[in-house]
Amino acid sequence: MTKRHQGRVSMQHIKEIIRLNNLGGQSNRTIATSCNVSPTTVGEYISKYTESGISYEQFIELDDEGIRQVLFNPQSEKPHKKPLPDMGYIHKELSRKHVTLQLLWEEYIKEHPAGYCRSQFNHIYKQWRKQLDPVMHMSHKAGEKVFVDFSGSRPSITDPLTGEITEVELFVGTLGASSYTYAVGVYSQQLENWILCHTKMFEYFGGVPECIVPDNLKSGVTDACFYDPEINRTYADLAAHYNSFVLPARPRHPKDKGKVENGVKIAQNRILASIRDKIFYSLQELNAAISEELEKLNNRQMNHINRSRRQLFEELDKPALKALPPEQFEMFVWKRCKVHVNYHIAVDKINYSVPYTLIGKSVDVRYNSRLLEIFYNGRRVVSHIR
Repeated sequence: MTKRHQGRVSMQHIKEIIRLNNLGGQSNRTIATSCNVSPTTVGEYISKYTESGISYEQFIELDDEGIRQVLFNPQSEKPHKKPLPDMGYIHKELSRKHVTLQLLWEEYIKEHPAGYCRSQFNHIYKQWRKQLDPVMHMSHKAGEKVFVDFSGSRPSITDPLTGEITEVELFVGTLGASSYTYAVGVYSQQLENWILCHTKMFEYFGGVPECIVPDNLKSGVTDACFYDPEINRTYADLAAHYNSFVLPARPRHPKDKGKVENGVKIAQNRILASIRDKIFYSLQELNAAISEELEKLNNRQMNHINRSRRQLFEELDKPALKALPPEQFEMFVWKRCKVHVNYHIAVDKINYSVPYTLIGKSVDVRYNSRLLEIFYNGRRVVSHIR
C-alpha cells in the first residue's frame, strides 16, 4: 500500500497524527506507518500543530474547519502564543545528574501554567536538538565520561638539519557533557605515550571523570572482546590511581564512540587545518601551536547553544570531576614470566632472583626503570631495585 500524498491527507488522519504524537513515545516513522502517510508529512503536521501554540485539549474540541484555520491559515487569529522554553538551558540541565525532561517540563509549567503541554514541550526540544552540532547530539551526564583516541590524520615535524619530515600522533580527549577538549602531539601510539597523554589530560581538566572510554586501542585494550574486553594492566593501574575505570567502546557499536570520533574530527578541522601550512622543527613547537588552537576551539561559541565548550565545562563537568590524587601516576609495565631452574627470571636480559619454591611456576612481573616487583597468585613475593 502506498503512502498518501501530503495534499490528500484528510482531517481525520491529521487528528490521528496529533493524537498519537500527544501520547508520547512514538517516533514519526511509527506514526506514519500507523496513519499510512510519509514520515515527512507527519513531521510537517506536528510542526504546524506545535507552532500554533494550541493545547491538545483545545485541539480535540475543534471541528474540521477550526483545525484548517489553526494549521493552514496564517492570517487567521490564532490562540495566544505560549512562552517558548529556553532550549539552551534545558539542554545544559539535562547534562546534570538525575535531571530529566519530565522534571524540566514540570518546572516550566509551574512558571508558565498556560504553557506547552508535556508532549509539545518534548517535541519542541527534540526538534531544536536536531539543529545542534553533531558533537553535541548525544547527552552525557556531567563528570561521567571522557572519550579518548588518536587522530587518523597526523601532524608532522621537520628535522632542521636534514629536512626529513616525520609524522607524529595527535591524541584527543573529549568530556561527555561539555565537549571540552584536550589535544596533544606525541611521537607514537606506544603505551608510554598513551599513559602520558592521560596524565597530561587530567592535569589540563584539573580533575578526573568517573570513567574513560577508549576506542579499543591496543595500548589500552589488550583484547577487544565484545563482552569482556581485557584492559591493559598498566592502563588499569592508571585508572585505579585516578579513582576512575576504563569502559572500552564496544566493537561494531558506533554510538559508543561517536563522541570521540566527532571530537577528533573537530580537532582535525579546527586545529590541524589551522596549522597545516606551518613548519615545526620539534615536538615542543608543534604542541605550542596545538595548545594555542585548542584554546580557540574551547572558547569558540557553539551553534544554537550560545555557550562555548569552556563555559559548559565550568558549569557542568568541572564541578562534577573527581579531585586529582596528591601524587602523579608512576608507570609500571607488566609481563608474565616463568621461573627458571636456577630460581631466576629474565627481564630485559637481566636476571632477577625468585624464591626457589616457585621454580617452574609462572609469575607476574611489574617493573619500570626504578623498581621491579614479582607477584605470585596476586601477592608480591619479592622486589628488586633496578
